[in-house]
Parts: sequence; structure tokens; C-alpha cells
Amino acid sequence: MNPDRRDLIAQWAFDTRSVLGRFHVWLDDVEVDWLEGSPESEVSFVGSGLEKALMVSTAVTALGTRLYGRYGEGKGADKATVNRVKKDADAISAYAMSESLWYLSRNLPENHAIMVSLGEGLMPKAGETPEMGANPLLGFGRVYARAEVAKFVHRRALEMINRPNYGWEQFWKDIETEGITIWGVAVDTLENTSRFAKGATTGPMCVLHLFDQPLRVSLPYEGYTGSLCLPNAVVRAAERRSVLANFHTPRALILSAIQDAYPGIQPNEVHVYTLQGPSRETRLNGLWSEWRDLGVHVVEEGWELPSGGHAFTESGTYAPTVLVGPYEAQDGRTHLFLTDGYAASAEAIQAASLDPILGLTTSLCVFSSRFDVPQERERYVMQLDPDGSDFASKLGDLLAPAGGTGTSA
Repeated sequence: MNPDRRDLIAQWAFDTRSVLGRFHVWLDDVEVDWLEGSPESEVSFVGSGLEKALMVSTAVTALGTRLYGRYGEGKGADKATVNRVKKDADAISAYAMSESLWYLSRNLPENHAIMVSLGEGLMPKAGETPEMGANPLLGFGRVYARAEVAKFVHRRALEMINRPNYGWEQFWKDIETEGITIWGVAVDTLENTSRFAKGATTGPMCVLHLFDQPLRVSLPYEGYTGSLCLPNAVVRAAERRSVLANFHTPRALILSAIQDAYPGIQPNEVHVYTLQGPSRETRLNGLWSEWRDLGVHVVEEGWELPSGGHAFTESGTYAPTVLVGPYEAQDGRTHLFLTDGYAASAEAIQAASLDPILGLTTSLCVFSSRFDVPQERERYVMQLDPDGSDFASKLGDLLAPAGGTGTSA
């Protein structure tokens, strides 16, 4: 081994020693591959040492989940068994990530804290089956910092959760007065739980996004979010037509903007990824039909992706985001890959936060907890006035099951 490589391994081992030591893991080798930039260019606000520690935290979480998370034990099993395996895998991944963050937080700058702003944990996900219970993952309000800082921030987070008259504004004022810097986290310690439980070759995927301030969230939240992700070129083309390209925009107008942005592209050369499966048919069938009626290809399970891999549509909406954009297909023509439909709230925010890096624009729309309501109606729930006298009747009409009638509640 040459001295440069030995020095690289030693530097990584030193910077990540708090995490490695906790799990009794040693770095045997390190490979660093930069897609853009160089090791000399500082691209992270946390500094190179903490950046490495965060990377190793996600790696250790994935490794621990693979070894001890009952990988593949749900393959061919009934739904209740699969759900049990998923919960056990979630618990292992949450434990590994929490321990990693706790130990690396010893190296945080003075008066700094890492706080989970958005996660898939500590509460049942609306719409899931009753036997699943709360997700044992890292949810809102988890704080990692030196003891005194952690106690102060955690107490204020509990105030936001439990005191109706203590909201985000007061929380932020107290944090600023104390001179504390909070780095917010959106985390999914096991993003592909279903595929992991069934033994998919992709194995575990751990996703952690760290922001230089907390997300403006004041209560635990987990739900479903409509999401349309487009290249910036398409959004600019729509603007030239005086069209606002967002989740509510008719897909025919989106296709027109695509053809303006990429002259000569045909509808069948546009490939739209959405979640699929019987449980999503009522919610998303209208969206699938809208694209298909335009001649656009809705990506099916196993379709070869621009990366050379194969699509899985049962779950996992975060990973496809990095593929959104034009690419040269095997026929030598320009094709376009984009994502549409909906995602879990943490995944949606994580994917949307990649926009500045990938040159994308993501439009989000909060959905309800119902799977039996077409998204054409469901997406208007957030436009209702909760203080209006007709709120209950309008909500009932929007959330009435497909083919049913609304009820006041």
C-alpha cells in the first residue's frame, strides 16, 4: 500500500473514530469518488471531519441493518409477518443511526446541536395497517449535542409538542437568545423497508439529509405528499408560455413544456416514474391515465433505468430522483426521465432538497391519510379553510371514497 493511500485511510479512521469505536469497527480501506468538484473544495458547512463521520454513520447503519435486521425473512411470508420483519429492521436501523449521531455529536462545535426535524418514526404512519403500530425510527424532536445543549433544545422541542401556546416562533426566539445553532435533519434510517424485508438485492438504504438550520416544523408529522419533479429547463419553458408548472398543472401542459425544452422529443420518449401496485390504484389511476392518454410511458416494474439498473415501483421514491433529466437512449435519441405521484413526507422533503444540486424543481402537495380517494380530489384538501362553516361538508366531499358520497365529520 502506497503512503498516500495509507494516509487517506488513517485520516478517515481518525475523523470517524467516535462512530467506529462505538461499534468496534475498523476501516480496512477507503475509496473516494467525486462526481463533481475535488477533495480540496469545501462543499459542506459541517467541515470535512464531521462530514466523514456523517457518511460513516449512514454506512454503519446500513451495515448493522443488513447483519441484524432480519434481511429477507419476509420473502414469501404473509402480510403480518412481513410487517413484523419490517418493524424489526426499522428498530435496528434506528438504533444504529441514533447511536452514531450521539457519539459523533461529541465532536460538534460549541453550542451546536443536531435535531431531527422530519423522520419516519415515533408515530404510526397514517393509513398503515393497525398491527404495524408506531414506526420505531427517529422522529421529530430527537436532539444530539453536548449534554447541556441537548437538554436545553430537547426541553424546548417538548414544549412545542405539548404546549398549544408555544409554537415555532417562540422556540426559535429561545434558541437564538441562548446562542445555539441547530442543524436540522430529515432522516429515513431504512428507506426501502419493504424490499429489504423481502430480500431485494439492493439491500438496506439509509438516507440522512443535514441542513444548516432546523426545518420549520413544530410537531411530529408523517404522512403522504404529492410530488412532481421536473428539470429546471422544463419549468423555464413553461414560464415562457406563462404556465406555472407544479403538481396541480394538467399534464398536457407539462408535456408541452417538455417538448419546448427538448425540441423533437416524442411523448413515448418521456418516461414517468410513480409508485404502483393495487393499493395505489384508486389514488393514482387518474394520474397514470392522464400521462398514458398523452402517449407518455409510465415506468413499469423492471424497466431498465437510464443508469442501467431496473425500476422497482412497489416502494422507494427517493433514489429515482437522481436520474431525473434528459439522457441519450440506446436509439441515439434524447429521452427524459421524471418522477410524479406521491411519496412519504420525509422522502419527499429529502428528494426536494436535492433540487439545487441536481438542477431540478420539485412541487409538493400534502395528501391525506386515505388511499381510497383519487388524487384529483385529494390534492385540494389543503386549500380548504379549517375555520369555515362549510369545512366539514367540503372535506367530506373531497375525501369520500371513489364512487361514494361525502359525509360531514
